[in-house]
Amino acid sequence: MCYSYQNEICSNQQGGIILTKLVLDEIFLSYDIINTLKNSLKIFESKGLSHIKGENISIITKQLHVTVVCLDELDALPNETYRDILFDFTKCSNEDFKAVFKNVLTQERIDYFSSHSLISTSSYGSASSETTITKLNHILHDANYLYNNFASNNKWVVHQSVSACFNCGGDHGRNDCKNTVTKPALCRSRLSIKRRGIVN
Repeated sequence: MCYSYQNEICSNQQGGIILTKLVLDEIFLSYDIINTLKNSLKIFESKGLSHIKGENISIITKQLHVTVVCLDELDALPNETYRDILFDFTKCSNEDFKAVFKNVLTQERIDYFSSHSLISTSSYGSASSETTITKLNHILHDANYLYNNFASNNKWVVHQSVSACFNCGGDHGRNDCKNTVTKPALCRSRLSIKRRGIVN
């Protein structure tokens, strides 16, 4: 821990105060960093893929990779992170992508229960054969590969909510409306559109 820092500090600066500061920095900075990284995983868990425009898996996998590598280096990577991320990948709008990760998640559950029983199975990402960080690196790479494959073949379509005109209820913005803008019509259309759930 702090002994590695001692070699980098001049011998006339290796007193008790310096060593105490290094120990406190190591303890408290690591704790803050771990909490921040775990919170970013919780945000991904709660918002899923929808918080990134277009459900861009390339962006998400880069963010997740940095987070899990840092947590692993701090010996704070929870074992359940792998299953959590698999589950989060099943919450997207692309049915083919979702199906792949549902299958992998099912296999992971089988592996988990098999490793806790007398039955022995060998499969993708078996809990007994790979570390959590290794499994995460594989799955993040696979997710990115699948996304790029689907996107390059125009199979990654994210359904966006349709904007609706508050004046006439059409599929354009109010500023582009060709109809005469009247206050009562505007209020009725806005209320009707909200009731249909087209806008928030």
